[in-house]
Amino acid sequence: MFTFLESMTNESTLATWLNLFFNPLLSILLGILISTLFNYYQLQNVIRIIQSSNKQIVNRNNIEMKDLSNFISLKPYKIVKIDQNTSSDKMDELITEAKQTKQFTFVTFQNLIEVEFNQESQSIIAEITISKYHKSLQEKIEQLFAIILDSSNLIQAWGDIDSTLYDWYDHDFFGRKNLYEIRFVNRQQAFKTWYNTTFRHNDNCGQILHFLEIDGPLCTCSHRPYKSSTDNWSLWMAIAFTFHENINKRNDDFRQCLAITKLSMVIQENWNHQTVQNYIKEHHSDQTVKNEHISNIYHI
Repeated sequence: MFTFLESMTNESTLATWLNLFFNPLLSILLGILISTLFNYYQLQNVIRIIQSSNKQIVNRNNIEMKDLSNFISLKPYKIVKIDQNTSSDKMDELITEAKQTKQFTFVTFQNLIEVEFNQESQSIIAEITISKYHKSLQEKIEQLFAIILDSSNLIQAWGDIDSTLYDWYDHDFFGRKNLYEIRFVNRQQAFKTWYNTTFRHNDNCGQILHFLEIDGPLCTCSHRPYKSSTDNWSLWMAIAFTFHENINKRNDDFRQCLAITKLSMVIQENWNHQTVQNYIKEHHSDQTVKNEHISNIYHI
């Protein structure tokens, strides 16, 4: 009888110890399983949101191409083409204009550099084609850039232009000018800051850190097309989403200079949401219905 009771007691003790050991272990394993499942479904939800946002961006781009108004420059402009046939007198006129200008806009392409002279009453866009110019014209071009790239002037561009201009050194347009002494301003990053501050997340936006006004993968705002804090605005998208205008997507379009200058004005004057809307209504009054349609799509 004693042996039986002792055996029962030992088995009961063993069971008690096993329960004490395995119950916490099972709880931990169960917790890990639940956490894993939760993270998995949360990740799937994020992926669905990102895919949905990307699809919406594609759809909006199609709408923009059809419904946006034509691009409007801030002021009248004229284009001066510089090539092997350019006369010395024309270069002298351009040099005189450069001396009267303090702010310039640069856009560089594979075989072309465009410089906009931002003057009070007009813009002058000099289109300089890569070529082997005869000595006298080459000297005039060097003289022109020596004036433009003076440290007292402001040179603005969309993105990092320093590395791009270094590629042009082989053509001797800049003489011995040190590019590090030039006042370059990258309007691309400044625009992103202005846009996110002006066109904030919707109240029901899924972006967790929306109070910081950054871009994020959970953002569901149609008026904020970029969903990563590392994304940079393309010039075409910046004009489309700000002014509801369409600039040509070709890589050699002179309107890129005018577009950068236009966005620079908005940044420098720190336009607010209402100022932007007033501009759109004033300059696209013949397309009011179209603009209202786009505004509804962007929830602006």
